[in-house]
Amino acid sequence: MSAWWEPDPQYICYWPDDIPRVYTVEAYVGVFETLGFTQCQEAGHEDGFEKVAIYISSDGKPAHAARQLGSGLWTSKLGNSEDIEHGGWSALEGQIYGAATVILKRRIHPYEEKQN
Repeated sequence: MSAWWEPDPQYICYWPDDIPRVYTVEAYVGVFETLGFTQCQEAGHEDGFEKVAIYISSDGKPAHAARQLGSGLWTSKLGNSEDIEHGGWSALEGQIYGAATVILKRRIHPYEEKQN
């Protein structure tokens, strides 16, 4: 998932056809559910799972998402810029992206775990 995903149709980005192109928590959660993620409470590393944090801005809209790597580090796509790695999901919290409010996870298949 290294492509830039964005609901706003003015951007030439990927967004699943069956999810409304709106900036709502429900739409963002729906996108990740199409990929096999389910909501969870803990952002900590769990063997056999990858996690995603959805960041919510002060106006209540999703502003960013980060994915946890098999190493426990997190990775983010910063708009149309490069992918970065950061030590924790909270590293990007602040005025630009808001707070990591929703955490989702999915089981990693053994062959995928070796590639992360």
